[in-house]
Amino acid sequence: MDARTKVEPEPRRRGRPAESDGLTGERILIAARVCFAESGYAGASTHMVAARVGLTTGALYHHFASKRDLYLAVFAEVEQLMIERFEKAAAPHTRFVDKLDAILDEILRLSRDEPTVTGFLQSLTADVGRHPELLEAIVPAFEQRDQMFSGLVEAGITSGELVEADREIVLDTVTTILVGLFAMNLGQLPSVQQHAVDGYKRLLRGALLKTKKR
Repeated sequence: MDARTKVEPEPRRRGRPAESDGLTGERILIAARVCFAESGYAGASTHMVAARVGLTTGALYHHFASKRDLYLAVFAEVEQLMIERFEKAAAPHTRFVDKLDAILDEILRLSRDEPTVTGFLQSLTADVGRHPELLEAIVPAFEQRDQMFSGLVEAGITSGELVEADREIVLDTVTTILVGLFAMNLGQLPSVQQHAVDGYKRLLRGALLKTKKR
């Protein structure tokens, strides 16, 4: 089951206007992602989103029953996009370190190509901290993300790069590194984000710290 099916937004209202189609819904999601990335959950409004798409607020409510419903839909879409890009980047590799390298590079591309995605993910931490009802709704959707990270660690154990006893330690470390690159909003500072990625890669290979010769 993917993140989109696990998040349970409120039921949509009955009745659909003439312009109500898949394309309109996708335009609303794109506009909402921009608004939530810029203003956060509290600062954004359905009126702001509707105006950006050229709809009335009433027309928007035919697609999404509430701001919460809209936020959860954006979250599901962003989460799915991130996971799919990470999995595609890692798939050609068999070793843990190479898979993680590829995902780190993909974070840089995602930050460059989809700034509203990284902006939304950065605001997510603050939003769920202030609005427990959002956190309660999205926590089940993190299972797919956890499965992907667990797959990375499993690849390392299979290749002999990691030992079974360190599974949980490495899993938490990988999660913190990858999620942290978004949460710290380094996408607005591309040179800093690039340096952080380069530093993580060198740490993985033991090439960052100078070893004292005996």
